[in-house]
Amino acid sequence: MIEIIPNWHPVFVHFTITLITFSGLMQCFIWLKRPDTNHPVRFTHKFINITGLIAIIVTILSGYHAYSTVGHDAVSHLAMTAHRNWAMLTLLIFAAGAIMSLICRKKLMVPISGIFLVLACLLVTVTAYKGGELVYRYGLGVLSLPDTQSSEHHHDNGHTPDNPHHTGNLDASNHHDDGHHH
Repeated sequence: MIEIIPNWHPVFVHFTITLITFSGLMQCFIWLKRPDTNHPVRFTHKFINITGLIAIIVTILSGYHAYSTVGHDAVSHLAMTAHRNWAMLTLLIFAAGAIMSLICRKKLMVPISGIFLVLACLLVTVTAYKGGELVYRYGLGVLSLPDTQSSEHHHDNGHTPDNPHHTGNLDASNHHDDGHHH
């Protein structure tokens, strides 16, 4: 089996974010345009809800694995727990909306399922932000970090290790064809 270091969660999470977001956006489109029951957008929405359910379950399971295996300290543990809790809320709301949209045809349940799907779209954004913080703020799941203090590699974005806010051009004489500055 191929091993993704340190786990598979970062692979699955992007599918989940995309599918839940598209489900919520398509629900808004359905509310605005009110296409026929046989319209392809309705079939596509059902397909996205089914694949979204599968994706979110796999993502939650791989997330629990990451939660229990990725090295962390007390501060990052609190951040991991917050991310986990937002993920579980997103799962419950999306699953309720997706399942209701797939099996319920009662007048009251259809709008409620749509509300849940749009709410899940918003919740997945918060959950994704919290997950991004785990990597970019707390460095969880990262095996090595680049030496950003080294002056051996720069791009023409005007930022340097000594002055990350500098927006002027770097001296063109230091730029070589390989994209490196010396």
